[in-house]
Amino acid sequence: MWFLKKSEFQIWCSGGNADYGLNPVLACYGIPDAGKSVMSSLVIDTLRERLSESADNGIRFCVAYIYCDYRDEVQKTARNMMSALLRQIITYSENISDDVLQSLKKHKKEKSNMSPIDLRWMRTVVIWTSCLRGDYGEDSRNCRSNIQTVLEQTSIAKRRQALVKMPKRLDDAFQVTINRIKCQTPGRSNQAMEVLKWTYLAERQMTIAELRHALAAFNSASDTFNPDDLPFEKSLVDYCYGLVITDKETSSMRLVHKSLQDFLDRQYTANELFEDGHDSISLTCLKYMIFKDKMIIGSADDEYATIFNLILCSRNIEDHSRRYNTMDSPRLKKYPFLKYAIHFWGELARKTKNQEVLNLVVQFLLKQEVSHYISWPIHLLVLKGSTSSINDGEDCLATDFTPQNSAPHFGAHFGLDGVLNQVLCQFSDIDIDSVFWDKTPLYRAMVEGHESILRLLLANRNFDAATLMSDSHHGSPISCAIEHHRNSIDRLFIKREDISID
Repeated sequence: MWFLKKSEFQIWCSGGNADYGLNPVLACYGIPDAGKSVMSSLVIDTLRERLSESADNGIRFCVAYIYCDYRDEVQKTARNMMSALLRQIITYSENISDDVLQSLKKHKKEKSNMSPIDLRWMRTVVIWTSCLRGDYGEDSRNCRSNIQTVLEQTSIAKRRQALVKMPKRLDDAFQVTINRIKCQTPGRSNQAMEVLKWTYLAERQMTIAELRHALAAFNSASDTFNPDDLPFEKSLVDYCYGLVITDKETSSMRLVHKSLQDFLDRQYTANELFEDGHDSISLTCLKYMIFKDKMIIGSADDEYATIFNLILCSRNIEDHSRRYNTMDSPRLKKYPFLKYAIHFWGELARKTKNQEVLNLVVQFLLKQEVSHYISWPIHLLVLKGSTSSINDGEDCLATDFTPQNSAPHFGAHFGLDGVLNQVLCQFSDIDIDSVFWDKTPLYRAMVEGHESILRLLLANRNFDAATLMSDSHHGSPISCAIEHHRNSIDRLFIKREDISID
């Protein structure tokens, strides 16, 4: 490629930057779809080829690199990126000194970060970053899409017209593709737009199995899940005309490029796409959770630890995929969308004011006949918290905790003020000071910073002010407010005459 012959690259590649007064960092930037990922891969291949010649002379080098996924905020930390580079270097190295090995073992045992001093043995590392991880074909996809549009025309004259109308900007190209999607048969068009909506609005990347089950639940009119409703896996991508692709490493779905994410952001903000997206996704999560299965029973003692770990890692698609392959949970294998629904239904419900969603939430939380719900009782695990652990054999789900008692806890945890208000109005004798896994609803609202929930609880006539001063080993809600520097919440307490914070 042309840039490999440029003098700037040749000087940088030979390590002669200092001799010419140049910066040792070679930056590559450009507009979306300019081919940065392709150039990155060529640089890596070129460096590896050149440095392999040095290895023949007894000098070994390692080219370590990272492709960053623009949506993976969890992995884009300095610690995680350095860890990825370090793993590549150690894997490549034949001889590592005992001092280095002992330092690595020490930090692994203590679960601590390595300091720059610990990494002094790393002489030179070449890092080339790109906005897409492991996908070098974004340029060609748009090109193929435009060519396909031309070839679909039925005459030479129409093809010439299509060539003239070929979009000049990316936004135009994306809009043309969406218009083509909508021109498919109704079944294909509806499914493609649903796939695009779920992939864009998802709280994290969804696995292929999760998305198939979500789409099946969305279209179901039954109270039980029917596997025959599952869409064909191949159709998930085919009907989207290249806008959605599969990540083979994690078996998940994602948008083809960050430029498409930016385009959809603008369309969504302008209410031109997916106006009711969060409403329908919330309804689907709740609907899936209340599917009935008489083969699912409430105890499931042998599944507790497995399911809890799976729920905790649901925020990170890569971590989720690794754990799912090593754990055996019959319930989650049968209903793979369940962990996503359990983990995110509350956050999604908080984003909507749709009364149908709020009514379904109340029905889900207060329904007494729940033993055959596929989510019961494992949906309670969300309340335990990500910092907790489960020892083997621990009875982690309280058998005497009723759906009615759980409602204030879920309302406080997720910040569902509309739901909590409806529950408090419907049940005047509900215990809003109940303790579940060492926490009261008030403490949960305090930790999450849900001021509107705190106002509801403090204004309720059944509220016991004594709970503000003591709350098990987690500390009191007031001490929590002070610790987290939540001044607006502090003022709520100061206004009450029955509370002393001295």
